[in-house]
Amino acid sequence: IREFDDAFTINTLGFKNRAEYYAKTNLKGFVSEMKCPTLLLISEDDPFTRPHHFPIKEAMQSQNMAIVTLPEGGHVSFLTGWDAKESFADRVVLDFFENAL
Repeated sequence: IREFDDAFTINTLGFKNRAEYYAKTNLKGFVSEMKCPTLLLISEDDPFTRPHHFPIKEAMQSQNMAIVTLPEGGHVSFLTGWDAKESFADRVVLDFFENAL
């Protein structure tokens, strides 16, 4: 992933280098600045983000962030059911915003 970020991501998004990209896209250190209800849905098997990167302690102290950690879900899918036609994220996101606002 680092090689991909060096070759593609940082150039596409206009960052100077990988370190700047990772620093500016990491939630750690920024959770306390969030002023609107925010839901962070993360998966422990995410191939791009490891659990030690998750801002769990900060989220637990935040009045504006809810964090849901699941053992599986990949990077963005969170598919459920035998046919994988539904997404767990769809239900959780709708429920969050119906109750958070």
